[in-house]
Order: sequence, then structure tokens, then C-alpha cells
Amino acid sequence: GLDLVFGGKRKESWNELQPKFTLRYKPNEDTTMYADISRGFRSGGFNQTGVGQAVPTPGVSDIFEAQIADTYELGMKTFFQDKSISVSFAIYHTDFENAYFFLFDPGTSTQNLGNIPEVSYNGVEIEVKALVNEYLNLYVGLGTTDSEIEKAADPTHQGNQAPLVSEYTLNLGATFRRPIGNGDLDMMLRADYAVTGDTWWEPANISKRSKIGVLDLRVSIEKEDSWALTFWAKNALDEEYNT
Repeated sequence: GLDLVFGGKRKESWNELQPKFTLRYKPNEDTTMYADISRGFRSGGFNQTGVGQAVPTPGVSDIFEAQIADTYELGMKTFFQDKSISVSFAIYHTDFENAYFFLFDPGTSTQNLGNIPEVSYNGVEIEVKALVNEYLNLYVGLGTTDSEIEKAADPTHQGNQAPLVSEYTLNLGATFRRPIGNGDLDMMLRADYAVTGDTWWEPANISKRSKIGVLDLRVSIEKEDSWALTFWAKNALDEEYNT
């Protein structure tokens, strides 16, 4: 267990510049190409005092350090059929310092964040949106992420996949909208189906959540600039999954 000390104070500060450089090129009015280099930052914080000594897990200490992510991205967006169809495509690479992992330690009854010193991500994203007619919109999006622990507090974790990063995501959706009544009201129906691939829970890659699919539904009757009556359901198929 831990010896709790009441009234204790701890102080730490983290800071980092977050530059972003973007180069855009438009070969024609319907196509945009871009290249990005950016840095993301998330401040660190505190676990329970004494955890560093009491919890025998490499990477977990009284302090969890700030996260720094350097991302390099190339992408393109283009339109077809008088802008009724759009296609977006991107590839990216991210070098991540101090990625977090979650640990509940039953011996001390504490919830903690630990750090993974170096993780890399390589990903591809593609999205297609289509206006089928004046009433119906469709979209599909696919993203894949190949993650790897490059350096770990526990050397046996090196080469594993990063925790809490899904191997892929697939999103499908449709929106149907049309006038009803005397034309002064709109009815809107929307369905979104999201598939999330295998997701590991910890850097040791001992356990993972298998693929899940969640359907969200929404029905609205709207009067423009006046009011809307909306019924919605999250996880309408009652998919049960571990969070």
C-alpha cells in the first residue's frame, strides 16, 4: 500500500513550441494537394505520491511526462461530377515521445498513467463523399494505423503495437433530407456505422479488444430557423464491448 500524506504539494511545469508548416498546391480549381509538418504537445501530470516506488511496473512513476508528437503528412482532396463527389486521401508518419498507457494497480488501489518513451505511427486515410441526388448524401471513410513501440521502459515491449491505437477504422453513413407537409418542414434521416478494429490495451500486448461495430441513428423534423424535433439512438444495435 501507500502511505498517504495529506496537505502535500507538488509542482512541475512543461512547455513546448508547437510549430506547423503547410505547403498547398492547386493544379486546378477542383484539386488541392498539401504537405504538412507539425508538432503536437500535451502537458504531463501527477500520479499518486509514492507510486514510483510501490508499483513494480517500468514506465510508471510519481510523474507522467509530457507527450510530444511530430507528424509528417501528405494529402490530396479533389472533386468530381460538378463537385457532387469528393475524394480525400492522406498518408502520415508520426514520431511520438512519451505516449501514455493506463495501469490500475490493485496492490495500492491506484489508477496511473505511464510513459512509453518512443512510439511511431504510419497511417493512411481515405474518405469519399457523394451527393447522390438533391435528397441523399453518402460517405465512406477508411483509416489504417500501423503502430510500433520503438523504445520502451520495459525492453520486452519493443516492437509491440502501441496501446489504445486501433489497427483500422471504417465509417459508413447516409443522410436523407426532403421537404414534408406543405414544404415548410424538412424531414432528416441519418445513419452512421463505425467499425473499429483490434485495439491492444497495454504495451505488453497481452490483451486486446476485438473488432466492434456501432450504429447511430437520428431522425429530425425541422422548421428552418425556427425549431427542430429530433429523436436519436447511439449504439442502436446494442453492441456490447469493453471500453
